[in-house]
Amino acid sequence: MTLNIRNALLKSLFAISIIFILTLIVLGIVSVITNKFFFPFNVTRPIPLSNTLFIFRADIIPTFIAIGVLLLYVPVTSLRLYFTFEKTKSTEIYYFIAFLSACLIEGCRFFFPFGNIWYNYSSFFSFITRLIFCARLIAPFSFFLAAFLIATNQPQNADRAYIILFVIGIGFAAVIPVDTFHVLSNSMIAYGYGTTFVAIGICVSLLTFISLNFIAAQRQPALEYMHIPFGYILLIAGYMFLLFADCYVLTVVGTIMLLSGTQIYIRNLHKYYMWQ
Repeated sequence: MTLNIRNALLKSLFAISIIFILTLIVLGIVSVITNKFFFPFNVTRPIPLSNTLFIFRADIIPTFIAIGVLLLYVPVTSLRLYFTFEKTKSTEIYYFIAFLSACLIEGCRFFFPFGNIWYNYSSFFSFITRLIFCARLIAPFSFFLAAFLIATNQPQNADRAYIILFVIGIGFAAVIPVDTFHVLSNSMIAYGYGTTFVAIGICVSLLTFISLNFIAAQRQPALEYMHIPFGYILLIAGYMFLLFADCYVLTVVGTIMLLSGTQIYIRNLHKYYMWQ
């Protein structure tokens, strides 16, 4: 992937995210005006927290804020990546685009309450659920593949690995069973083997963290790269918190971790390549 193509992808991602956000705002307003907005009361919490304290209580507001943070994160970060790495070739940025795309797809969770399609099984209903699952599978693996290609000195295989990543994600999404009557409190429909895939995502994230530390050890004395693994682990942890956020604690903590991790990751990555 050339710099021109990568920069074009970043600009396209920025434009698409803005259009998508504006579309969701219009749909939300229309759903409220036409009384189609609905959020179920009998829901299952993805993370079993106590409902005793207000900050841990499941509520629609922190859930929507968490989704909104992921949505706004995409255009802001894609614009920053474009201006920061416009003339800098970096394998990490190629795969950061895949992560940002996964964050953008989380906005599809708004379609459930805006269209009140919770219990009306349709092709659109199934497509949204599987698309979100695909995005959640791709997000942790995007960083892992970037770290793997760098650690094994195979940046020339980035395009091939990119294609394999999306093929695997789409393949699993096509066959995963969807539980149409199991509504989650984070504005999501449950899918099969949810716990297993969450565990896989956590394991892949930890492997990525280890790989980044291995790369940092190889690139000593480049102190900038030593901070990248810690920025990454904050970033991916914040992302996962926001995926399952249905209370104020998870939303606030996830937002802080995602933004601070992104700042550390991008700033030190730019400093490293700037001195190369």
